Amino acid sequence: MRLAAGYILQEANTFSPLETTLDDFRADHLCLGDEIWQRFRGTNTEMAGFIDAAHAEGVELLPIIGARAISSGRLNHEAYNFIKTNLLAGLQEAGQLDGILLALHGSMAVEELDDPEGDLLAAARDLVGEDLPLVASLDMHANITRLMISSADALVGFRTHPHTDQHDTGQRAANILFSILKDQLRPTVAFRKVPVITYPERMPTSIEGPMADLVARAKELEKQPGVVSISVFPVQPWLDVEEMGSTMVVVTDNDPALAQGLADELGQMLWERRQQFKVPLFSLADAIERALQTEGPVILSYASDNISGGSPGDSTLALQALVEQEIDARTLLTLVDSQAVAQAIEAGVGQKVTLEVGARIDQVYSQPVPVTGIVRLISDGQFTYKGPLYTGLKANMGRTVVLQSGGIFLVLSERAISTFDPELYRSVGLEPGEAKIVVVRENGAFRAAYTEIMTEALPLDTPGFSTSNLNLLPFKRVPRPLYPLDRDFSWTPL
Repeated sequence: MRLAAGYILQEANTFSPLETTLDDFRADHLCLGDEIWQRFRGTNTEMAGFIDAAHAEGVELLPIIGARAISSGRLNHEAYNFIKTNLLAGLQEAGQLDGILLALHGSMAVEELDDPEGDLLAAARDLVGEDLPLVASLDMHANITRLMISSADALVGFRTHPHTDQHDTGQRAANILFSILKDQLRPTVAFRKVPVITYPERMPTSIEGPMADLVARAKELEKQPGVVSISVFPVQPWLDVEEMGSTMVVVTDNDPALAQGLADELGQMLWERRQQFKVPLFSLADAIERALQTEGPVILSYASDNISGGSPGDSTLALQALVEQEIDARTLLTLVDSQAVAQAIEAGVGQKVTLEVGARIDQVYSQPVPVTGIVRLISDGQFTYKGPLYTGLKANMGRTVVLQSGGIFLVLSERAISTFDPELYRSVGLEPGEAKIVVVRENGAFRAAYTEIMTEALPLDTPGFSTSNLNLLPFKRVPRPLYPLDRDFSWTPL
């Protein structure tokens, strides 16, 4: 049995001023052919799940492409054309295949193309024909489209947020493909699009709440005879595209009526619980005051500049508030600013400098902030994720500097990377567990690695390209009505 596998992940924020380029993939992960084994084997990724499942089954797996970039704005044409061209060329050059496994995000967007994952699946389907099985794994925040549904034999999503089950999801997708090839499984896929986008702070499945209830119900329904897979996709909210909305996807063994009925049941459940996703947000002043009065460490969830949500990572609103209060308590904060990094490096370790930092890209919601401090450390910015998310993958912040100003330890980096893993701070000699305040530019993914060391997490009510106050964003392309942008309307799955 010969299978081809590809890994293409990037989550777009269509409100972001950033452009995702081929260099963004090169800086993260961009590899072809056998190099994929070195990059992904032994990691908590879907590709590693494919690899381990194939090995267990004695199946030959041909790696085609491994492409991953940090969340950002829409891909430019060069980046997307490179990915698509190499995926199709790899499939064509692979020769005789028995099936295809693809790991996709599901919320990528390209210049003038809202549904690149659907386009990739459809192009692969056109190339190999209707009879070759094609199964795709997807991020829980995927935006499912009709083209994605019609082009794949099965779509399988993460079950956790924070996403700690990437490897497991890859294995589940692979096992469905094996069942098609070896056990005559005849998958039928049904979906129900729900006119709801959810507040990101209430997406975690690891704590009590509406998303945990939905996933638990999906797992319960999945135990029924004839049900192959059920996935809940509470789409990421910073995506202004035509088929926007949360989706329930059910795969059954040749039972379309059962699949549609279960998708509708879960869709109705989400609709009825839509208001439970609302979460209280804290102003910066209130959050800082509460954190200072609480035994630390307290996490300030700076979601409006969520790097994992496609924001630049250079918003200065939190830094400005901390500097103005002359915080003495040990406080850890990141900021992307290559110009300030260069100036600090030129000054050297141990030197006192005054720098204007931040707002190089985000000049809509924030402005540069003058900071006087001592350069404590200069680093190459490279480390390995050690928490439950993307375990084993390499991270690269570019040249990185630690600047201390009073109690504030500001980690300045050249490149934006996700801040969900405390290893980011540890890699530059800062221990989050010893801090009073830790700022993460995330809305929920940090909980997987920070829960054991934090006292509490306070979500901030600040403006930005990935704000949790969704009604502040200029949606233009999404179908309306759509909750919570619209509230006075009714909906039924029938």
